[in-house]
Amino acid sequence: LGLRLITLHNLHFYLYLMNRARTEIERQSFDKFRRAFVAEYKTRDATTAA
Repeated sequence: LGLRLITLHNLHFYLYLMNRARTEIERQSFDKFRRAFVAEYKTRDATTAA
C-alpha cells in the first residue's frame, strides 16, 4: 500500500509541476518560476540529501 500511495503522490506532483511550467511558459515567465522552484526545493544541507 505504501508504494502505491507514494507513486500516486509523485504522479500528482509531476502533473502539477508540468502544468505550472506550461502555464509559466505561456505567460513568458518561466525563468522566474524556475528560480522560485529551485530555491524552494534545493537541498540546503548535506544531511537532508539522500
